[in-house]
Amino acid sequence: MEELRVSVESEFGDLADGVVRIRPSFPMRPGKTQRPLLPAETLRRDRLFDWLASGARRRVTYVVAEAGFGKTTLIADYLRSSRIRTFWYRLDEDDTDGLVFLRYVVASCQAVDSRLLRRTAALLADTANEPREAVILQTLLEEIECLGEVSSALVLDDYHVASSVPAIGAV
Repeated sequence: MEELRVSVESEFGDLADGVVRIRPSFPMRPGKTQRPLLPAETLRRDRLFDWLASGARRRVTYVVAEAGFGKTTLIADYLRSSRIRTFWYRLDEDDTDGLVFLRYVVASCQAVDSRLLRRTAALLADTANEPREAVILQTLLEEIECLGEVSSALVLDDYHVASSVPAIGAV
């Protein structure tokens, strides 16, 4: 099985009981930012890999199917075999607003490389001021634009769970 280890830098705060705190009042669950582990013998779906590869230059690709059809496994397996830097964010019912969403987007990028999105992380961690979603989003978009020439993908796994949260949809 592929093993993925995520290091948590001191700028995130203390890691206790599997919970990271970016702000004193905001616990983060590291498991939400880890790509799923797949067995080496996962069935390779070449036709679907070709379809995904043909859209690799697009800004957004949606993979939609009913529960249990293997969407997460497909994407994780495709990205495991590609040269695409992958940021993974598994949404769930705890993702209740735009700031929670932005915090996890930043955490998913920093789980791969702690040097990424530092200005956005600093805004989110600033305890002196309550973060303003519009300013944070603008900073995030500017920093994402500057990620460079490395092919990258941000996977929003189970995005449908948050589709009823208007603030996340707006982001």
